[in-house]
Amino acid sequence: SAPRAAARAYWQAREYEPAKPLYASVAAKYASDPEFLYEYGDTLARTGGAEAGLPYLQKAVAGAPDLAPARGALGRALVELEKYSEAVPHLQ
Repeated sequence: SAPRAAARAYWQAREYEPAKPLYASVAAKYASDPEFLYEYGDTLARTGGAEAGLPYLQKAVAGAPDLAPARGALGRALVELEKYSEAVPHLQ
């Protein structure tokens, strides 16, 4: 969809604030897409802190355990939340 494509373009350009409402507008439609969940979770973590993105990053990794960027983002979020033992498997 156009909003998702625009959100992704902003996200890739590291323009997270304009990406956030675009991702939010299509979140229900892509709720089971691990790549979307990673991008949206990463955006939320970068704009609102690790706790904001954590649920989306966890769902992304659960849906696609081999999606390395999502695992890294989840690991970083867990470190930020001082959940070090949970973070280690995602950062290896």
